[in-house]
Amino acid sequence: MLQQVLSIFILTLISNCTIAQHIEQSLAGIPVKPFGRIIRTCCNFGYDLPVMGLKVHKDYSTSSELLGKHKFYGDKNEHNGLIYTRDGGFIDIGHLRDNADMVAYFSLAIEKNNGTDFKLNEAREAGKRVIEISLKGRELTSSDILLLAQRITYEMAVWHEIRTYFGVPTYYPIKEIQSAFSPEDLYSNLLGTYVGRWALEKNGPYEQETDTVIQEVLTRLGKVSTEEKTKAAMDNVLGIWWQRVSVPSKDFLLAWNTSAYGEVKPWLIPDHTKFFDTPTQVYPLQVPLQTETGIALDELFTIRIEPISKIPLNLIYNAAAKKEITQKDFPFIINWIERELCLPESHVDIESGSKKPD
Repeated sequence: MLQQVLSIFILTLISNCTIAQHIEQSLAGIPVKPFGRIIRTCCNFGYDLPVMGLKVHKDYSTSSELLGKHKFYGDKNEHNGLIYTRDGGFIDIGHLRDNADMVAYFSLAIEKNNGTDFKLNEAREAGKRVIEISLKGRELTSSDILLLAQRITYEMAVWHEIRTYFGVPTYYPIKEIQSAFSPEDLYSNLLGTYVGRWALEKNGPYEQETDTVIQEVLTRLGKVSTEEKTKAAMDNVLGIWWQRVSVPSKDFLLAWNTSAYGEVKPWLIPDHTKFFDTPTQVYPLQVPLQTETGIALDELFTIRIEPISKIPLNLIYNAAAKKEITQKDFPFIINWIERELCLPESHVDIESGSKKPD
């Protein structure tokens, strides 16, 4: 499936030995520093939303013509929001850009430390985070560097969804509980890791290539032409996926997408075909699981997190002694969340992170 997804786009072909040289070159002049808990402002699903009971209403939709130029870690000239597409459902551009930039950051760090064991001490996000990368005696190819960067980035995005579910805000006192595991988040996050990878595989400066890849992706996925059409698509699931209440609120979402591993599929609205004249071809995305030589990516890194007390590990594991988790715990925690939400479990193999056969 990964090969099928990659065939969507006609990208510049670069040999393995050349890509690593381009990672540093592509990011030349960009101050690539460790990212914080979040880069860009979170985009809630829906539009015309009252905020904290006030009559100020906030919209989170946009169109491809309004996006502005991509800036590493974002700036005021970017216009992020949600865009509906024929083959990929709703795409959250803020999430997509965040994850693309994180792939660039991790790729550069891995490329500079290739063949060694090293640690990245990341900013706190609902607890202390340390990423241990184990490459001693293993010189990764350029393609494998990008695959590993994708997987680390995506796991960090999954943690963001988990901590958001438990009401841990990015910036106190503003909570984001209404956006945890919203229908578009996981697909947008994973697609963003591919955007970052594809941008780095091109020859030019990273920010310019990211602009190009984003537009290619949106065009190939069949973007709607206007912001109003994205709002109309949101109206189509009003009362089904979401309801117009003052945010932040746990009552905002009526549907949650918790299928984080294996093949991540976009959600399409019920009257999807009424919006498009061309046939729909849904494009699932595969969470990278192994290097091109067959090494499990999970063997090459560990995200160690010491969660704050707001993450109820004692309830989740029924064990007061558990004080630390890694990315290998995420599927188990998500299954616990699914039970809390009375959702069917997403059939994820907790050991491998891959999807079990139905």
